[in-house]
Amino acid sequence: LLAAAEKRHFKALRELEMEKERKSRYAAQGDDVLALLEREREKLCQQLEIQINEVAESKAETERVERKLEAERERHKSMVLFLINERKQMLVKMHELRVKSESNALMAPGDQALLEELKKEVGFLREERDSLKNANKSLKAENLSLKEVVKGQEADLLMLRKNLISSTKLTFDKPAT
Repeated sequence: LLAAAEKRHFKALRELEMEKERKSRYAAQGDDVLALLEREREKLCQQLEIQINEVAESKAETERVERKLEAERERHKSMVLFLINERKQMLVKMHELRVKSESNALMAPGDQALLEELKKEVGFLREERDSLKNANKSLKAENLSLKEVVKGQEADLLMLRKNLISSTKLTFDKPAT
């Protein structure tokens, strides 16, 4: 009877020892999983910080490009207005000279030279106007291409944000399940 009791007692002690070992293994595994999750959380926080910095840089670049485009647009506008005003003045002057030349059928040689000089100047101004119009067109085309680049960067930025948010949600949802 005593031997049977000792045998049961020994068996119970052995089961308790095995249970104790199992619990310590589970605790060690839990600690490992917890450490792994903590490292993953830190890595995700760093990635989030990097993404936030990239978003801020992209936003700053977009704003800089938009400011540049707006300044260029204002410069073009003032240039075109100046050219229109100058053309108007030249047309008025040409009209006055035409009226004067018609009223004076016989022109003095000095006036004839002045008229020829003014005609040359008008021709030069027209060429300059055409050149500036072409430059304006090319700058507008560049402006449009820069706007497309900005739109592309904004789309990339939006995609990066969505990817970051979805990957962050997936990572934080996994440990809970």
